[in-house]
Amino acid sequence: MRTILLAMAAAAIPSVSFAQTQLDRMETVSEAMTEAMVVMMVREMEANGADAAPLMETLPDMVWDDAMRDAGRCILERYSDAIGDSGVETMLTNMEAYNAEIEALGENNVTISDLPEPEDMLPEGLSEQQSMEITQSCGMMELQLQRMKESGFSDAMMNAAQ
Repeated sequence: MRTILLAMAAAAIPSVSFAQTQLDRMETVSEAMTEAMVVMMVREMEANGADAAPLMETLPDMVWDDAMRDAGRCILERYSDAIGDSGVETMLTNMEAYNAEIEALGENNVTISDLPEPEDMLPEGLSEQQSMEITQSCGMMELQLQRMKESGFSDAMMNAAQ
């Protein structure tokens, strides 16, 4: 009887991957992709002769907070309005696949210019321009740029570019 009760209790606890919401998935992939892209930008600057040390010292923390989750919710709602829930699922799956590709490449010290173009990242019915407009209108770009400014990364990038 105890075994049955334990099995029922375990079945009642959803697994992380199964119960993960669209927002959770978007948060996870966004944090990983943004972090990888920022590091690849540093590598790009270093490949062009910049000192990477000040850039690495000022890497922004891209872990989502409540404001970023609110922006993520807004983005998902707008995407859902434009392409439906199944389109959002397709997009998240594509983002996760591309992120896995980026993570694999990142181990080889690649730069932004080394990245392959994401194929079919956006599902049918959503253009890159629409995606950018949604991301911007929901405030996500502003939040990410703010993080870069607050950490000193933006200034370090400007100094490295000179």
